[in-house]
Amino acid sequence: LKSLAVPASELEPALLEGVGLDGSAIEANARASERDVYAWPDPSSFQVLPWAQGPKVARMCCDLRMPDGSPFAGDSRQALCRVLDQAAELGLTLQVGCELEFFLFDEKQEPGRPPTPLDNGGYFDLTVQDVVSDFGRRAIEHLEQVGIPVTATHHEVAPSQHEIHLKHTDPLAMADAITTFRIVVKEIA
Repeated sequence: LKSLAVPASELEPALLEGVGLDGSAIEANARASERDVYAWPDPSSFQVLPWAQGPKVARMCCDLRMPDGSPFAGDSRQALCRVLDQAAELGLTLQVGCELEFFLFDEKQEPGRPPTPLDNGGYFDLTVQDVVSDFGRRAIEHLEQVGIPVTATHHEVAPSQHEIHLKHTDPLAMADAITTFRIVVKEIA
């Protein structure tokens, strides 16, 4: 994931003109000659981050464009939009649902030792009310606060393996939700 921060005082110019950045630093087949790239915030993706301490902090997903306004070849969001446009031309409307899995480990790791699971649960096991249960409740709360509906969560097969199901939506909204999901899980962990 890549990001840049824009103060509230620069939000209007960012929405109108994009924010310049060094395109050669972006992966996805960027070439050194593509030095000037602009991040154009998508206002429909605006969400206040509920876990931020102090002044409010929000996120917006961005499209990447070249200085002439054409899409940046390495922008995965633009690639998805092109495919969605092709589907729409065929009369198709797409919906995507996701089941996202992750592991939770003890943060106190001994160097050179394998990660220590936080639980020994198995597939759909009901685990005791512990740090993992609290994590799950907080994750769902934060996801829903940023507009990402959750339909279910459960323990997966391996110790400390968990799964959260996101409610189906359009593919671009789901792609943005998955990106935000990763941040939410890491932030809470």
